[in-house]
Amino acid sequence: MRRASAAALAAGAVFALQSRVNGELGDRAGSALWAAVVSFGSGLLVLCVLVAGVPRLRRAARAAWADRLPWWTYTGGLAGGTLVAVSAVAVPRVGVATFTVGVVAGQAVGGLLVDRSALGPGGPRRLTAPRVAGAALAVVAVGLVRLGHDDGDVAGGVVLALLAASALGGAWSSAQQALNGRVQRATGEPLLAAWVNFAVGTTGLLVPLAAVAATGHGPADPWPPAPWLYVGGLLGIAYIAVATRVVHPLGVLRLGLLSVAGQLAASVLLDLAGPARPDAVTLAAVALTFVAVAVAGLGGRAGPAGGPAEPRTRDRDGRRVG
Repeated sequence: MRRASAAALAAGAVFALQSRVNGELGDRAGSALWAAVVSFGSGLLVLCVLVAGVPRLRRAARAAWADRLPWWTYTGGLAGGTLVAVSAVAVPRVGVATFTVGVVAGQAVGGLLVDRSALGPGGPRRLTAPRVAGAALAVVAVGLVRLGHDDGDVAGGVVLALLAASALGGAWSSAQQALNGRVQRATGEPLLAAWVNFAVGTTGLLVPLAAVAATGHGPADPWPPAPWLYVGGLLGIAYIAVATRVVHPLGVLRLGLLSVAGQLAASVLLDLAGPARPDAVTLAAVALTFVAVAVAGLGGRAGPAGGPAEPRTRDRDGRRVG
């Protein structure tokens, strides 16, 4: 469990770095959608090479194709693509820390709902008082950011809209983690689950990008010269692969809150080094979110919510075992 928790913390830091990279690419290219497509498309290309070149992944892919899960299980990539696009819009305007606080609130509430349902790979989990209190504190942190934001640089309505979009993206990402966890559990391969995620996410992003480009509002400078702007896909692979592996032992809420701690620590450091430096109110909201993470963890791991967890029906090669 400690290793899973440490991995979730590291994954959160990677997510914050990916948000900064994609936000900068979207700002320089003049299109957040384009930045999201480049991030997901490059990640998909890398994963296609890996799946084609690694025999174990090829076997798992063939088994998964022959004995498929329900279609909705594979839709987690749509949430990932949406969150990447939101980050590309929000981060250059309000900073990584403010964007992350919004995502945190969405993940906290979404994690409660997903854990209570049977959507996750470990079955439904009980709602304990500390978990609910932690989620509530995360929502309060978002309100603190909104109330204390200086409207001089970015209009208050824009901040509120970006916070709401970040929160909705965070809530949807909770469902994404549960769905990706199901794919990973069925195939036994986190990278194959990541490949499915990137394939669906890229497809979902290409549709609105084509519609926007048809109106003449495509990227003004699609390929800015800085090489580091194009590592978002690799960072996304690392984040999704780790999250899909540890979501079963941790649960969606605990995974989300642990990754939040990593996100916040990295977000503040990134913002201190960038143009959108966090003000005192944002830092207070970050501190309150850390408190929310600690409070939610007081109740320990929540067990099944009265009833058996979802049985393991497939082995590591994707074949049914029961």
